[in-house]
Amino acid sequence: MIKRMLKFSWGIIAICLAITVFFGWQLKNIRIENTSRTFMPKDDASYQTMLQTEDTFGSMLMLGISLETYGETILTPEYIRIAGSLLGEDDEYTGSKEDMRLIKEKIIDWQEMYNRVIVNDTFKAAQMMITITASTEDGEELPATVQNKILAEIKEICAEALIGSDLEVRYFGDPVMSHDAREFLMSDLFRLIPFVALIVLLSLYFSFHTWSGTLLPLITVLVSTIWSVGLLCLTGFTFTIIGSMIPVCLIACGSAYGIHVMTHYYIGLDKIQGEITKENHADAIAFALNDVWIAVLLAAITTVAGFISNVTSPLRPLRSFSIFAAAGVAFSLILSITLIPALLYITPIKTVGKHWRNKNRLSTRLRERLEKQLVRRGGKTAEEKNSETLYNLYSFFAGTRPRLIIFVLVIALLSAVGLQKLIVDTAMANYFPKNSKFRQDLAYVDDTLSGSNSMYVVIAGKEKSADATNIVSSSEFDYGEFDFSDPEDATSDFDFGDSDFDFGEDAGFDFGEADAEAPKAYYMLTNPEILKAVDDMQNYLLARHPEIGKIVSFTTFIKRMNQVMHVPVAGGAEDAEAQTLADTLTMQDMLTMLNQAYAAAGGDKASANEVVHQLEVQLNYNGLNYYEIPYDVEKYPAETHEQLADLVTQYLYLLSSDSITRFADDMTNPKAIRVQIQLRTHSTVDTGKLIDDIQSYAAKHF
Repeated sequence: MIKRMLKFSWGIIAICLAITVFFGWQLKNIRIENTSRTFMPKDDASYQTMLQTEDTFGSMLMLGISLETYGETILTPEYIRIAGSLLGEDDEYTGSKEDMRLIKEKIIDWQEMYNRVIVNDTFKAAQMMITITASTEDGEELPATVQNKILAEIKEICAEALIGSDLEVRYFGDPVMSHDAREFLMSDLFRLIPFVALIVLLSLYFSFHTWSGTLLPLITVLVSTIWSVGLLCLTGFTFTIIGSMIPVCLIACGSAYGIHVMTHYYIGLDKIQGEITKENHADAIAFALNDVWIAVLLAAITTVAGFISNVTSPLRPLRSFSIFAAAGVAFSLILSITLIPALLYITPIKTVGKHWRNKNRLSTRLRERLEKQLVRRGGKTAEEKNSETLYNLYSFFAGTRPRLIIFVLVIALLSAVGLQKLIVDTAMANYFPKNSKFRQDLAYVDDTLSGSNSMYVVIAGKEKSADATNIVSSSEFDYGEFDFSDPEDATSDFDFGDSDFDFGEDAGFDFGEADAEAPKAYYMLTNPEILKAVDDMQNYLLARHPEIGKIVSFTTFIKRMNQVMHVPVAGGAEDAEAQTLADTLTMQDMLTMLNQAYAAAGGDKASANEVVHQLEVQLNYNGLNYYEIPYDVEKYPAETHEQLADLVTQYLYLLSSDSITRFADDMTNPKAIRVQIQLRTHSTVDTGKLIDDIQSYAAKHF
């Protein structure tokens, strides 16, 4: 059967060539996607929840631009005009010192919102965040090609606006990561594939010292790589960072089958007595295949099984890698037992085995000379020395039953200790080298501004029962249907990709079903008890997690509105406080107030800024004493929390900013609100700890 196949060698070569051309042509359709969303399971409830959340609160796909000056401050008329042109504003700034002072005061006046978001602490750097629609009109995920185009256009606009200035610009966000990941991926492929091929080529040459032994195994893996990646493109899968390992893996793993075939082929040549003819050459090829096909088949099956085991992963890139890497191994096997024999069979007889036999005789003579020298010196042959060394190692570690048991226990113990120290971190940003511009820009933003990584927490009011008449108390409040008092729910999986926070499959945060059915009544999140619980959680997280750079939420706007409505005005509701500010204080009064502010700020651990802030709160300077959730009924003209909830609703009616729509699903009666947490880290380990803390806090206080 094998000899009949060999007679069809030219046909096999033609078929392989045609298939290679076909799959090679498919490579032009390759789609490279490296967005964080590419790695999220599209059919998972958490991903669908993220999409529904974006429908409600807006896209979470952000592109950040950071501007830095090496001068004294970025708050100058020149730089503000540049920022204005980037934002599409036509306002001309007068550039007066008064204008600059007012701008700076406005930024300082609402530091919870603006500090490290608009400008950094030293006023030398500023940033702007651009929201990009995450989906196409058809509801599909925005392709990386479109994101790259948007990024390129934004960079072009920035470059034009920054002409003549000394500002340094940095870009960050998912579109930038996707673009740079593509650049690194292509760079790695163009460098790694030739490098690995060269290493394999040299290894084969020094092993066989023949052109056939060197080139044929390499040809099979290169062809199988084209087939595998071409099939990936043909079936519509995307090429990701994980997928970029396919060519390298196939060159490293797939070459083994060709090496086995060539080794047994040369053994078959050694068995030929006399002159090599077409007939006995075919016998040598047939001998190689008969002798090796079971071994290489079993080796390929185990390798394919290893790769294909990842097909159960919920991550699409890992599934596609496992499928096409396994397909590539299978292709390597098929080519090794078909294409290699065909190419060997059509080799001119006069060149068959020439270099192999010369090499074999040379190595035999050299080995015999070395062994004779060892014997003359009373030494042992190379085989004896090698055998004795291996036996001594075996005897030392496992020569007796007690030694074997101890050896196995030590390995098991070391493995257990190692597994405890295993760190699982899937942050895409960490795939980049630390010295890359992308990582350096992220480090700058994380260190100077509020952080380049965003995490979102959605909090929804429960549906009211039929007999419910009052707003729910804080003890009855939970995240949608996610019950933190239930131990099983409290340990549910969280899925957040690189920027999004989710409550796994138990979230129950389903906007679609809520809108599709008859109108339902929900506990509105204007309830001060709920709002205070959310605000307290934010303060709790800020105190415990230094990697948090900023938290902005629905409560931030409520507190600001409450402050603005209680700025002391002569003749107004806060007339007493306005009078206090206008009065001349005695030295005793001043020292008393300063001492109280010092204690409230934390005593000897407090900074000067914190002491000044507490002093401003005491005096209700600019209404700072009311920068809070209206909760205390004794402080406000209300008798119940329900009345305070009405006060919050009135604030919402007065708010005209569209910004709040990103934090509440309704401008006046929200039933779901969102908390945005800016992180100075991309570590999923740190994020996991933060998630655990949120769960723990919510279980206790929500």
